[in-house]
Amino acid sequence: MCTFKSTMTNKHSFFVTLFLLITFTGFSQINFSVSPGLGLNTAQVGYKVNSKVIPFFGFQYASGSLSYTDKGERYDSDQGAVVSYEETEKTTGGIFLPNLGVKYFLATKEKVSTYGLASLSIPIITGKFEDQDGEVTSLSDDLDKFGTWGAELGFGAEYFFDKSFSIGGEFGLRYIRANISETYETSVFDPNSPGSSRPSETSDIFKASLNPTYTKIALNFYF
Repeated sequence: MCTFKSTMTNKHSFFVTLFLLITFTGFSQINFSVSPGLGLNTAQVGYKVNSKVIPFFGFQYASGSLSYTDKGERYDSDQGAVVSYEETEKTTGGIFLPNLGVKYFLATKEKVSTYGLASLSIPIITGKFEDQDGEVTSLSDDLDKFGTWGAELGFGAEYFFDKSFSIGGEFGLRYIRANISETYETSVFDPNSPGSSRPSETSDIFKASLNPTYTKIALNFYF
């Protein structure tokens, strides 16, 4: 019973981790940028403090699902025979990625400006986990076990068609880290203990990180 519970807990945490692993002067302006793409689409709003600095707030969203199926043959003691079986576990949900950052213009030549960018994000997870018995667990029940955050460092350039509109390209590095810790009560065999077993506490700790590079095209509007 304890082994089965540990196995189920490991699978559950693996699914959650993987699902995590599937971002003032007179010259001041409001800046709005959108970055369409095949992966995460991004929208961000910033405030151009001066000709160099734009602090911004960004938002991304992704949704999806994962499933794990185990099938084959095994002995069924109730039927006294080898039978076929199939068990499926599913995780579905979405990840919201609000992020705060700053964009710093490095150099400007005619209509082209280059910049560096840094941001920090804290993923917000929604969804559910369903095991082979049809038992559903909300991922929000596990949020207090998570230590998940992400960061971006990028470099890009914008071509200004006029002072209110530009199109830009950006390349950078994303870093996403997830820590999950889960502790539960169990029992262990102990021949020196009355009843040959005693209470025990087991902890599962999962750590994962992802370091993908990214590229994006952005449409930038300055008001």
